Amino acid sequence: MRIRSALLLAAAVAGLSACGPAAPEGASEARTGEATPAAETSAAGIQAAGLKLGGDGVPRFRNGWWEIISTEEGQTETSHRCIGDEIDTKVREMLTRETPTCQTRRSAIQGGLKISAVCAQTGGLKTETQLVMTGSDVAYDVKFGLYVVMPDGARDGGVTTMKARWTGACPPGVKPGEEIEG
Repeated sequence: MRIRSALLLAAAVAGLSACGPAAPEGASEARTGEATPAAETSAAGIQAAGLKLGGDGVPRFRNGWWEIISTEEGQTETSHRCIGDEIDTKVREMLTRETPTCQTRRSAIQGGLKISAVCAQTGGLKTETQLVMTGSDVAYDVKFGLYVVMPDGARDGGVTTMKARWTGACPPGVKPGEEIEG
């Protein structure tokens, strides 16, 4: 199955963000309405581990030309994308969306962050998502799992991985948000 890295990242963030608001500074949501210790998800703790976060707690990446290698169901796709400030706006918007039917956990891990969510859907279905992101503002790895859980407990879904690295300035004529496969 061929995937597009921008859509994958958007799906990963949307799948997780649709499950609750961004945690207030110094705390994260363990479950809707419960705060976990500040040290577990503090911006300083995550930044010390590698990812660079903005004041809003959203990871920041260097503007420019990125190579992104995505693997899903054993198939790999390489693409290149021009990243600009628009990515921060899109990610922030997705991460701060509020949905009361979800339980979200956010935590700092060695080198990055982990976000897990379980969201109730219509018809007794649930979605389970997990995003693990490690790296820095010039290279990062993402492991994203998305599963639909049926009322009988059966699960369907899978894991996608991405490895991305900044390679320099965007080529002449290529604007932020534009992507080229291959």
